Amino acid sequence: MAELRDLYQRIRNAVCQSTVITEQLRMYNLDAGVREYQSFLKDFQAIVGELLGDDGTLAAMGVGAAPDYIVEMMRGLLGAQEQKDYVLLADLIALQIQPFLQGLLEQLQSAETGGLLPDHTGKNLAALSERDPALAKRLGGLDDSGIFNDRDGSAQEAWRDLFVEETSVGYPTCRVERDGESFYLHSNQDPFAEARAWVRALPDEQATGYHVLGCGLGYHVLALYEELRECYPVHVYEADLRMMKLALRFVNMEKALRSGLLIFHEDVQWRALSEAVARSGQKLCIHYPTLRLMKDDRLRQGFEQFFLQDSSYRNAKMLLQGNFDANMESMRVQPQRFMTADVLRGHFLDKTVTIVAAGPSLDKNVSQLSACAGRQDGILIACGTVFRKLLGLGIRPDYVLVTDANPRVLSQIYEQEKNDVPMLMLSTANHGFAARYQAVHYMLFQEGYPRAEQEAAARGCMCVKTGGSVMTTALDTMIRLGAKRLVFVGLDLAFTDNLAHASGTSNRVATDTKDLTAVKAWDGGTVYADQKFILYRTWMERRLQEQDAAAVDVINATEGGSYIQGMRHIPLAEAMSL
Repeated sequence: MAELRDLYQRIRNAVCQSTVITEQLRMYNLDAGVREYQSFLKDFQAIVGELLGDDGTLAAMGVGAAPDYIVEMMRGLLGAQEQKDYVLLADLIALQIQPFLQGLLEQLQSAETGGLLPDHTGKNLAALSERDPALAKRLGGLDDSGIFNDRDGSAQEAWRDLFVEETSVGYPTCRVERDGESFYLHSNQDPFAEARAWVRALPDEQATGYHVLGCGLGYHVLALYEELRECYPVHVYEADLRMMKLALRFVNMEKALRSGLLIFHEDVQWRALSEAVARSGQKLCIHYPTLRLMKDDRLRQGFEQFFLQDSSYRNAKMLLQGNFDANMESMRVQPQRFMTADVLRGHFLDKTVTIVAAGPSLDKNVSQLSACAGRQDGILIACGTVFRKLLGLGIRPDYVLVTDANPRVLSQIYEQEKNDVPMLMLSTANHGFAARYQAVHYMLFQEGYPRAEQEAAARGCMCVKTGGSVMTTALDTMIRLGAKRLVFVGLDLAFTDNLAHASGTSNRVATDTKDLTAVKAWDGGTVYADQKFILYRTWMERRLQEQDAAAVDVINATEGGSYIQGMRHIPLAEAMSL
């Protein structure tokens, strides 16, 4: 059994190495790829040696391959290596070597030998005890023997919702069954490859420490530690000691734990994590599947909102940077047409501001907005999505607000490029708005984007909180500009009547209630919202609890959609009579 376990370990390590090699060589990171290949080749030759030297034991279990095929693979590898053809080398490893190795793993897994997964608990706990003996002692006393006894129903009650399953690369994943749902914490194909993909975009030149929410089985935290090249500490926070114990059992983290740069924290209420990331230079890294394990809905929603904003920023980093640079150039070249929104403070002070969103309920009362346009005692703002709809109805807003970075939103100004309605514009909004739309632009610099914060500080102007959407941005901006009353229209934040948007605005996609959440409706009934809408609503509710919002009368005159705590819910006609 020990020999089979060693072979199994060697093969799965070789599979993991082969994935790293192909990743590096296909990025033309030849130094890293070749070094990994040299290490891999030793393991692969040892595996091949065991197969070719088999005394019949492996063959009897159905484990092995034709000697001629093995020799052919070796010739291909050595030939590509000799010719320094790294494109071919990566292809051979991905298309030939990896399937061969995974086939061997499957043969070993199906041989019913059992106990092939190595147990790293002892050495990991020994390393952990050097830094945190109390935590190591608690984990050492946690009996995880029941994790594999689910098939005959004899699993310990404490482990009945966790299922460890082997993958095709030999490293286990974890399936969770809870509240009638079943979901995985890691990839079923290659957990380490998934982890490396996750950490690739995480390093931040402004971060001096990294704090990970959720340890899972440990793949992603070890990948982050390795990605940071032992230069910065990685703190891991976990509310469930069982997950921590499983991570120490199935993933070898001995070196990282002994370095003192991989630190585990038991954090039942996630308070330690919240306090840690509040300090300057500390980066929050969320293992998204772990959020599904959180019991506190309010806390989970807060972390989900951060995750969505952070992932959106990382995914669009170059787009944001390009838009910001182009928009700042427009401000430099044409200062008479591009200025900061701070100059409008006197214009908005003590005014009633009606803000129009594109929710489906807008169709109920949009015709009433004509009475708002041009009023001396009020201001009408349209989000970009609803701008053309209002103009088509003969309703001219005082401002149009745009925040989206993607070029697809330029359709919002199609055939309106010469319109003179002033534009409120986020500093990272698509630069096409500045280039094509000829009216005056008022720039908003946002918190959370370092370059915008730096520019705002240099100009001595305000930073706004965006909250992730155009309407959350509007709420914060108007509070900061000193509005007396805010009246929201079309702010459904829900799929009212199974619709996504008002007619003539954006995709008017019908939906059903699957995967949606029933929430309190504007009129006290029930309406369905997705997680994104819930996060935006929660953000607004929290923003309205801040001290500077107390002086603002905020009205939700949508006449449909979600109920938003902190707003008065009255019909638009009544709001217009105030």
